[in-house]
Amino acid sequence: MTWAGPSVGAFVIALVVGCAAQRPAPHLGVFVPTPTEIVERMLTLAEVTRDDVVYDLGSGDGRIVNLAAERYGARGVGVEIDPQLVWFARRSAKRARVAHLVRSSTKMRSRWTSTSSMPTRPRPMWPRSMPAGCIPSPGRCT
Repeated sequence: MTWAGPSVGAFVIALVVGCAAQRPAPHLGVFVPTPTEIVERMLTLAEVTRDDVVYDLGSGDGRIVNLAAERYGARGVGVEIDPQLVWFARRSAKRARVAHLVRSSTKMRSRWTSTSSMPTRPRPMWPRSMPAGCIPSPGRCT
């Protein structure tokens, strides 16, 4: 058996310390990915173009902003509370070669004034927790 050397040991220590330093995401429910067909329809209804900036709050794996960038050339900002899902979103953006157009983060660092499209999806808990008529629908911000 050969010894792996200090580089592997340092990597393992850095990985463990890095994982321990992250706060776990609060449990706000399970991640339910939006089917691709629905994402495509939402982006079509919103009439997304390459001049738009698409925000997705609770972006999960980033499929909405990544698809907006891939299909329409739009810039995108995904905000997700779970760091693991942010990692998946960033990886998906790199694989789709749209990482230069999309930013995924656990923090909101952008100004809302640049927003041109923000997809929203009713969640099962919304009807009970929000007054009637307050459930938004996907569309353009004007």
